[in-house]
Amino acid sequence: MTPPLPGEVAVAGLDPDVRNKQGGVRPVLVISGRLYNQLRIHHVIVVPVTRTQRGLPFHVPVGPEAGLRETSYAMADSVRAISTRRLGKTLGHAAAGTTRTVREHVIAFLTGQR
Repeated sequence: MTPPLPGEVAVAGLDPDVRNKQGGVRPVLVISGRLYNQLRIHHVIVVPVTRTQRGLPFHVPVGPEAGLRETSYAMADSVRAISTRRLGKTLGHAAAGTTRTVREHVIAFLTGQR
């Protein structure tokens, strides 16, 4: 299997979920870099994508260029590492600016800058 690329949007199985974490089969945005994605551990760092606009500061719009039917939102506050075995079909690729913004939001969220 070819390692996913940063910015790739793919379907992933996120179950089992715990409490209010995003679970089920849903799109995710790959935010980890190529070097990490090529490691033998076969993990990627992703954020789930939702169609629901909640007005939260860490949710970044993802447009149709990513292969989604409608504008959706990358949930930078729900970042996680998953096995590449959880990844299914690739839907598309987010714009480079979108991926960069999601990464910036993840860093801000983790460091308490916002």
